[in-house]
Amino acid sequence: MFIGNYNHSVDEKGRFIMPAKYREQLDGRCVVTKGIDGNGLYIYDMKEWENFIGRLRQLPNSRPEIRDLQRHFVTEAETVEIDKQGRCLISANLRAYAGITSEIRLMGVDNKIELWSMESWNKYNLEKQPDVAEIAATVDLII
Repeated sequence: MFIGNYNHSVDEKGRFIMPAKYREQLDGRCVVTKGIDGNGLYIYDMKEWENFIGRLRQLPNSRPEIRDLQRHFVTEAETVEIDKQGRCLISANLRAYAGITSEIRLMGVDNKIELWSMESWNKYNLEKQPDVAEIAATVDLII
């Protein structure tokens, strides 16, 4: 399980340092793909990526919106090796999608890590402001 959050920067080559606590769980490599909710990226360990792809495969491929989901998550997904210094290289395409130029926010969200540009994360927080107490009540989550 991934928890916590970290602020980092991306260098001119598109690399950032994966926090040590996350590296331990990723075992040297991960899959990075487009996310939702404001253009962030999702980072999965290899096992969780296979689980996600398995669930995606079970959806009816005959529906156009399912094919759209497959294209969104799979076509630009990439396997990323974590180097000995703990750095991950994010492709130019994924950086452009997420608006990542320098400062980033990494957040552990249970089975995945979300990676956002700091600008997008701050904008999302200002605009979204979900009422988590109301959401929890709606789904019967006891807090």
